[in-house]
Amino acid sequence: MLLFSLFFLFISKVNCYGFGIVPEFGRYPSYARYPVQVYPVHYSLQESHFAPQAMFLLQQNPQIIQQHYPWTSPQVPTKPEKHIPPKNAVVDLVPGSDENISGHLKISTILHPYKAVHIQGEIYNLKPGLHGFHVHMKGDLTNKCKDAEGHFNPSGADHSSPDSASRHAGDLGNIITPAGGQTTYVNIVDRMITLGDGGVNDIAGRSLVVHADKDDLGKGGDAGSLATGNAGARVACGLIKLINGV
Repeated sequence: MLLFSLFFLFISKVNCYGFGIVPEFGRYPSYARYPVQVYPVHYSLQESHFAPQAMFLLQQNPQIIQQHYPWTSPQVPTKPEKHIPPKNAVVDLVPGSDENISGHLKISTILHPYKAVHIQGEIYNLKPGLHGFHVHMKGDLTNKCKDAEGHFNPSGADHSSPDSASRHAGDLGNIITPAGGQTTYVNIVDRMITLGDGGVNDIAGRSLVVHADKDDLGKGGDAGSLATGNAGARVACGLIKLINGV
């Protein structure tokens, strides 16, 4: 009996590599003697509260301990998220069917709190009222903006309003020219289109077109409404040109 007691006392004070045994932690109650019952996975070697003997084991032969207790492996620091600078573009409007129209717009990406594209700027000499405002397929501004082709529509959906889940990507609704005002202020945020990412809804290199009439948002009840919103002639257009540092 005495020999058995001495043997038990001996193995409780030594580190037995082969059996993965570490001495009990003097500052913890008896039910918390081993790492499996005490330590969360996210503790690193440096942050660990292991008793000095256990720390010695980890430092001298971590492979053996980590084989039995994989949660004791040191954390690998994660790389910080790479900063993605916003993309920017400018649009200089040229006359289409109306020689008096001009304007300048700036387009930029928004990254927080959600990803979107912000279009802002000023257009001059539009008639008071609502005017259809769309992204068109091509950046070709010739032939009074007709060579810009149709609405940018990679999904093949019917024409609709900007807040519709099913719409042309280029459907940006209407802009408003106030009564008696010669300046139309544009301020649009859209979450469907993208800028400069090479994705299916990327508008870089395409064109923005201003129309003579109101866009009926696909609610006109005819084929023209589902194609163009019956927004009328193209009074001005501009190439969406990516830039840096603006």
